[in-house]
Amino acid sequence: MKTCVAVFGLALVAPIYGGAHPQHWSGGHHRFHNPSRYGLTASGSVVSSAPTGTVPAVVVGGGIWNSSAVIAGGTAYPSSVHNFTSPKSNVTASASITSSSSASISTSSSASSSPSSSAPGSDLGLLAECYRPNGVPMGWLPDGVDIMTIQNKVDPSYPPCTYGNYAQITSTSSMTGPNAQMDSQSTNSSTQGAIYTIALQPLIPFSEVSASAVATSMNEILADGPEVIWLRLAHEMNWYIDTNTINTDPSVRYHGTTAEFKAMWQAVATAVDRSRVKMFWSAVPPFAPGDTVETLNTEWFPGSEYVDIVGLDAYGEILSGEQTTFETLMGAFCALYPDIPVALAETGWLNGGTVEEKEYWLGQVSAKETLDVCPQYIGFSWFEYDKDGDYRIVMGDDGNIAKSILADVAVSS
Repeated sequence: MKTCVAVFGLALVAPIYGGAHPQHWSGGHHRFHNPSRYGLTASGSVVSSAPTGTVPAVVVGGGIWNSSAVIAGGTAYPSSVHNFTSPKSNVTASASITSSSSASISTSSSASSSPSSSAPGSDLGLLAECYRPNGVPMGWLPDGVDIMTIQNKVDPSYPPCTYGNYAQITSTSSMTGPNAQMDSQSTNSSTQGAIYTIALQPLIPFSEVSASAVATSMNEILADGPEVIWLRLAHEMNWYIDTNTINTDPSVRYHGTTAEFKAMWQAVATAVDRSRVKMFWSAVPPFAPGDTVETLNTEWFPGSEYVDIVGLDAYGEILSGEQTTFETLMGAFCALYPDIPVALAETGWLNGGTVEEKEYWLGQVSAKETLDVCPQYIGFSWFEYDKDGDYRIVMGDDGNIAKSILADVAVSS
């Protein structure tokens, strides 16, 4: 369910909260069910995730999912983590989650340390004192619930690091109503210092997007509250492009070539105030047979000078009987961009998952060991939605999972 409003100085389609997720109007996250995005071919043979002599690779050995190892910065890290125990309840993931490794990425229960002005992401606008379990910045994509209501149920001592929202460009003009999407959620979060993260979907051709109109709209939003915006322009571009026949949902489609996407991105990045509007390039993990992070980069990356943050919209799930891990999900991607901050722009457990699966995945993405795999990791935004499944870990029917997992975790910068 959606309604047309003028947002950001453009004509945009904004969601009516409680209806379909504005990013996935109908159906679930079906795009995530393909192991080829991790470097596996359809037959399970080994695929290098980096050209020889350039960046390190994730190697999936012998087609056995749990034999993977991430090689980053000259160090080989152990294979995937498949067993998570909550530091609060000491409950191990249910038997429906296959566990074949005794290694674990655990949360810390040490005392909190004082925030630092040199905290990771501070140059991107992240507050040192925002909510950072194990030092990992955490934010929310809320389903119509005030963001501070969510955060206060987890830990009222800290503001959230990010607040995410969605909007769609449907016209190159219509400069009315620039504050329409600066609702109580974004205003409230911005007063707390949370980064306002905007996923801006162009439903008109890439070549017709007005960079100056986007820049004007961003300036109007900034004048209304947020100190910094992270702009996810045409997020999940490799999924929503109209040439992707795997996506059978016609309601959200991008139109144009990869060259036109890059030209649009570069124009917008040049037009906006980059001191306050950070360009956040976020894709879906490679999902088609033969695709790798390298092909994703070659086809869609607009150039490091036009990008401030790179990320994936990626979810935990079961593949080949094994749990996804942060390592297998992000290792090769992080290695490809060693000098650019990396974030999980959108995450949760695929189709909602069980309590144990949500606990496991929250432990994965918030663990201090994530920085061993991805030293430039600056955090994640949890998809706090009830959609094709209940992804929520605070406001959902399963109770306050986030608080139960993170209550005893050190919050540090």
